[in-house]
Amino acid sequence: MSLEKATVLITGASRGLGRTVAQTFSEHGSRLALMSRTQEELQQAAQELDPAGDSCLICPGDVTKQDDLTGFVQAAIARFGSIDVLINNAAIIGPPQFLGSKDQTDWSKTVDIDLKAPAELCRAALPQMQAQKDGIVINISSGLARMAFPRFNAYCVAKAGLEQMTRCLSEEYSNSGISFYAVDPGLMDTAMQSEIRSFPEDEISPELKRQFQQMKEEGHLRSPHKTAELIIALAQHRPQAINGRTASIKDLPGIIGN
Repeated sequence: MSLEKATVLITGASRGLGRTVAQTFSEHGSRLALMSRTQEELQQAAQELDPAGDSCLICPGDVTKQDDLTGFVQAAIARFGSIDVLINNAAIIGPPQFLGSKDQTDWSKTVDIDLKAPAELCRAALPQMQAQKDGIVINISSGLARMAFPRFNAYCVAKAGLEQMTRCLSEEYSNSGISFYAVDPGLMDTAMQSEIRSFPEDEISPELKRQFQQMKEEGHLRSPHKTAELIIALAQHRPQAINGRTASIKDLPGIIGN
């Protein structure tokens, strides 16, 4: 796919990986529709990415609200006439608690943001992609989708569901011209890692807190720019051999070589 003038929708776009991905698509000449909860940060991103205001649409909103998701999609179509790439990036790590905790409000909120919101945004955007007979959906997953991680049960469950949803959608829309990918970004130096390091020891255990602090201090956290490079490669090359599967940085050379 040529990214020049392609319409790219990104959630969680005001900071971290989302903002980096937006910047990278902008450098390829794409038109951007950006969504996050913080209007001020979105406005700052839009000013940096598109000072002329021609190719960047900002949509402040809450991904847990159906009206906000529907409005996001409708606004992008009204402004640019298409949806070429949808990137479900918005996510939270959620509370460091076990499933048996008495208050499950935050557990449910994590699943709502990390799994249900991507499903609902796909539901809103896919009819436009079907009409175009073309489109790409990229869901940002995590290595925790495939491993147990005590206290972050909700995040693990949501990301596992997101990867399975990606597989199912690739089958459901196998003859539509739409491609689906999940992306495991690995350990990135973003606000989510900072949040984990900020949890009190009595919530995540002293040993685990030290492990996360050590990863930061020893430089084991990857810049989000490398993950953005992977996402760009998936959008450009659309490798059908991994349609419906989860891609990681180690897949990048093979994707570029296709």
